[in-house]
Amino acid sequence: MIKHWIDAMRLRTLPLAVSGIICGSAVAKWEGTFNGHILVWALITAILLQILSNFANDYGDFLKGTDNAKRLGDARALQKGAITPSQMKIALYITSLLCLLSGWNLLHIAFEPGLYFWLFFTVGILAIAAAIKYTVGKSAYGYKALGDVFVFIFFGLVAVCGTSWLHSQNFQKLSVLPAITIGLYSVAVLHINNTRDMHNDHESGKKTIAILMGITGSRIFLASILFLGFVSTLIYTLIIFDKWYQPIWVFSITPIMYVCIAVIKTPPSQQYNQLLKVMSLSTLFHSLLFTAAHWM
Repeated sequence: MIKHWIDAMRLRTLPLAVSGIICGSAVAKWEGTFNGHILVWALITAILLQILSNFANDYGDFLKGTDNAKRLGDARALQKGAITPSQMKIALYITSLLCLLSGWNLLHIAFEPGLYFWLFFTVGILAIAAAIKYTVGKSAYGYKALGDVFVFIFFGLVAVCGTSWLHSQNFQKLSVLPAITIGLYSVAVLHINNTRDMHNDHESGKKTIAILMGITGSRIFLASILFLGFVSTLIYTLIIFDKWYQPIWVFSITPIMYVCIAVIKTPPSQQYNQLLKVMSLSTLFHSLLFTAAHWM
């Protein structure tokens, strides 16, 4: 039973959850405001939110019939019958509570009770709601081609800018640039996933950017956001770094280019499952190299 719950957590998605936290902490290091306790609790909160999102996606897609034999991704827990809908619903409540407790502790470390504390608490509530409402309920935004927008906001802007803000207790304007990169790379992961399943999603009544754009438009969209993500951190690099060896993050572009070319050349199929893993890990690789540059 434990194995089924671990599978439902989809641990391979966690690199995206932590990438934004790592980059935001790197910006704080450059600002001289880095706090190790904030990094740890921000990582815990982000991981819990990702697990909550994965549980909710399993639950919502199963109830809507999107998870079926035609889906090209790995079979999920409810789809396989390893976990019942009622058990998953309980897990959603428990994980939501854990997210609240972790986030509350994080905010108590970062801020005194006041405007910023309650501002971030509100953002945390919205993050929990967004994690659940992606696929759950009649108004699930993931079924209305809005998933990419929410991923960009929460995995990019909120994760990177928010983490930097927690460290420094002030908004750092330059944090927007790496936030754009992480946000767009995270959107790329979602978009590859939706491109893989575009035919089944269409039959199931799920609208995504991939479906709206078609296969050719989807490939152009993927190449565009990956290019913009690269340019955004490049601009940050030109502003911040003063040593020739600091832009080591550029090495992460090689596997990202591989993913982009492979998606362009390969029709939607189960081969995309491997590309999803590479893109997710490449985003984490970028974040780690980006962070290492700030400690040099």
